[in-house]
Amino acid sequence: MGQLTSSFTKPGSVIIKQVSKNGFYNITCYTDSNDKGTIWLNPSWNELKVDLNTIYEWKLDLSNINGAESKLIYSIDNADKSVKFKFTYNKNLKSDLPNPFEVCHGEDCKSNVETYDIEKGQSYKIYVKVTKMKDGILDKYYLPSFKFGDINGKWSYSFNLRINMWIISLLLLLII
Repeated sequence: MGQLTSSFTKPGSVIIKQVSKNGFYNITCYTDSNDKGTIWLNPSWNELKVDLNTIYEWKLDLSNINGAESKLIYSIDNADKSVKFKFTYNKNLKSDLPNPFEVCHGEDCKSNVETYDIEKGQSYKIYVKVTKMKDGILDKYYLPSFKFGDINGKWSYSFNLRINMWIISLLLLLII
């Protein structure tokens, strides 16, 4: 049995702890308020199933001296369509932070991925790695905020903004 101890002083905290697959862990939460929230526990060996129509986004930056080198695993099993995925991450968390993405198609793995073609009927694993790096004399663990999904999906507001600007420009031309 293990014990995980941490305090949360604001919403949106991240803790990464090394646990064993057959371990038993007791988590106790105390509060002196009526605040509500969600605790998401995800063992690093758990694979998160990917819906090709969804944009996946991790909104928190992890930079902590307590942690472990680990990774989130997303899986695409027998893709129902062909898509081009775009991968972005917060490059400002640490100037020399490496790209955390790796995509594997069977045994063929590509690191430092920015875009990747997913083919219909194929299966893939997407890894988002927690990186251990020196920060002065301390080892720190980093997991930047990130986003990935179909580049032609609802990727960003900028595409919608460009469409709206074109419509407004055309309307102005018609009025004048």
